[in-house]
Order: sequence, then structure tokens, then C-alpha cells
Amino acid sequence: MNIDHEINQGLAFGFIDNSTQSLSRYQPALITNQNGTVLDTLEEELRTAKSFTIAVAFVTSGGLLDLKSILADIAAHGVRGKLITSTYLEFNNPDVFDDLLQIPNLEVKVLDQDGFHTKAYYFDHGNYESALIGSSNLTQNALKKNFEWNLRITSTERGDVIRNVKNELTNLWQQATTLTPLWIENYRQNWQPNYSNYRAKKKTEPSGKIVPNKMQKTALEALKHLRDVEHAKKAWLWQQLELVKLI
Repeated sequence: MNIDHEINQGLAFGFIDNSTQSLSRYQPALITNQNGTVLDTLEEELRTAKSFTIAVAFVTSGGLLDLKSILADIAAHGVRGKLITSTYLEFNNPDVFDDLLQIPNLEVKVLDQDGFHTKAYYFDHGNYESALIGSSNLTQNALKKNFEWNLRITSTERGDVIRNVKNELTNLWQQATTLTPLWIENYRQNWQPNYSNYRAKKKTEPSGKIVPNKMQKTALEALKHLRDVEHAKKAWLWQQLELVKLI
């Protein structure tokens, strides 16, 4: 097989004419969770890779759970990889770092740098290389549910784009700190959950009492003023309470 020819055919399919005959593995592609999942593509890439490097800002236990099986499978064939993640926004739970240390064929480093928001997956397949770059962190929702857009490219090692990807990953790796039990313990001591990273949920107090939002608080304060200071008529007060429900 002439790999240069196959990749050229894939490029022609993706960027010039989609009637060009080419193998899907060499075609550039938009990877989402709407037709298959991002996880499907990652598993496909990992199963044929000789090595890999992943750089993502955020990792969750759910995201790791979905990949542990495939990582164990390729470990049996001597395939190893690298993961660069971060302390950005303190999103990553200390328990996730513990989980990462338990994956024997994964070397992990952590970048303590504000603004680190990279999502890149690189795979060395021997006679060709591929990369997935876009919006997906290593979380269960990003890999299977969220509206994610990622571009997969395939190249020989001589390709300029893939070379730049590898250079950037190498730079990140050199800047990052090796993940160790001591590093995790220090991180755990200072870590606090940052709930602003999660989807806002309906706020309730432990008793189940509904916590009013900002507009409702303003309306309730006005009603209290009318009741306590101006002695508003009871009927008119009930009318205003009905309005509060509509806010």
C-alpha cells in the first residue's frame, strides 16, 4: 500500500471532491456525538496506534471509566501513551488524579497554568499519524453526549500540521510536572470544588424550601415594605404574590 497515495485520496475526498474513492481512516472528518460518538473514534484510533499523546484541560472519573477497558487492551500489546492535563479552574478532582496513577501504560503530567484549555489527541500508527483537535475534554459527557466538534486529520510524519501538533505537545510536556502521590496530596489539601463549572441547578435549601432568585427577592422585599410600612390591603397583597409566581 502506498500510504502517500492513500492520504492524498483522503484529502481529496475531504477538501476537494467527496466523490473521490478513499479509505475512511485517511479522510479528514468532523467528529461529533450526533452520528456515533467521540468515544467511538478515540477507541478506533487507540486500537491501531503504536503510541499516543493526549492533552486536555479537564478529566473526570466518568471519562476515564469509558477508556480504561481499551487502555488495558492495548497495554497487553505494549502500547503506551502520555496524558497532559491541568489544574485550570481547579476543575479536576483529586480522586481523578489518583485514578490516573493506576493506569500502568499511561504517563501523566500536570500543567499548572491559567488559561490552559487545550483539547488534542495525537496517535502514531507507525506508517501514518493522526490527530483529533477540537472541543472535547476527557469527560463522559464530552465523549458521548455533549454537542462537540472535533476535526480529525491524518498525515505522514512529514506533514507540517501534524509536525506542529507534535511540537506543541512536546513543549507542553516539557513545561508540565510529573504526576506523583505527593503532588496529589498537596493538591488535595488546597483543592475546593468549583461549582461554577457545573450546570446551574434549581437552588433549594436542605429543608426543601425554594430559594428565590434575584428578581423574586426584589419583589418580596417590596411586598414586605407595603405590608409593614404602608399597611396595604390584604387583597391587593395577594394580587402581588400571584405576580411573584410569574417572574
